[in-house]
Amino acid sequence: MAKKSKSEERMERMKHHILVCRGPSCSQASSEDVLIAMRKHIKNENLDETVRITVTDCMLRCSQSPTVVVYPDGVWYQKMTIESAEKIIKEHLLREEIVVEKAQYRLVDGKFVLCKVRKGISK
Repeated sequence: MAKKSKSEERMERMKHHILVCRGPSCSQASSEDVLIAMRKHIKNENLDETVRITVTDCMLRCSQSPTVVVYPDGVWYQKMTIESAEKIIKEHLLREEIVVEKAQYRLVDGKFVLCKVRKGISK
């Protein structure tokens, strides 16, 4: 059996993938500050081996900027701030609870629906 690459080993440890929009509207709305805060809190909570952050171009949610999406749960967060970045890490990633006041959409049965879930990630 072939030895796994470091990349394959890291992917097996991944639990969450966070997409941070850096399109024009999100950038104007301080998405860089949100990105920095998320990276800081991921490091502080020792999640750097299980969480991946990817910066994206425009995700077409400009009126809700800055936008952040958390997978595999498919939760789209809107109007993010430095404070809500910390809350997403502590509540969504660590306690598996959607941050309701910032959640706009979530993936349910293969479709994105308005987020009306009050607690928990389960479907």
